[in-house]
Amino acid sequence: MNTATLEQVLAATGYLPDGRPAPGLRLGAEAQSSRHGRVFVPDALWRSASSLTVYFKFEQSAPADDLVSQWRREVWNEGFAPLLWVISPQGQHLGTISLPDLPANFAWGDDDGRTLYCLTAPSSHAWHASQAPLGAIHAVHVDTPHAGLP
Repeated sequence: MNTATLEQVLAATGYLPDGRPAPGLRLGAEAQSSRHGRVFVPDALWRSASSLTVYFKFEQSAPADDLVSQWRREVWNEGFAPLLWVISPQGQHLGTISLPDLPANFAWGDDDGRTLYCLTAPSSHAWHASQAPLGAIHAVHVDTPHAGLP
């Protein structure tokens, strides 16, 4: 992405008000060095104090579906949002599951293999380990044939 276009997008979305970066905005090499992924390289990113991350990426032409699927797999859990994206093996977004707290682990279960058990917790910070248990297990039935099956 050229600098002028990136700055225009960032200004229009409120991340570069009056030409000055909003707190948490990282551009170019600083944004790229903030990620340790293998495939996805952002042009810019904004990270909140809670680690919620918004990425900006520009390609001259539409990227291949396989590449977009790789990007999604790399970045889906980098922010701390209590969401789970359900993606088909073909890369189709089938739905989004909203959870009451941050997802920590998942397992498929039940006889039909279509119930997703989600372990959630309000925080993964070490100091919470000394507190009373706050996590929960949620069962979500996924209405997609062969969900959870190889």
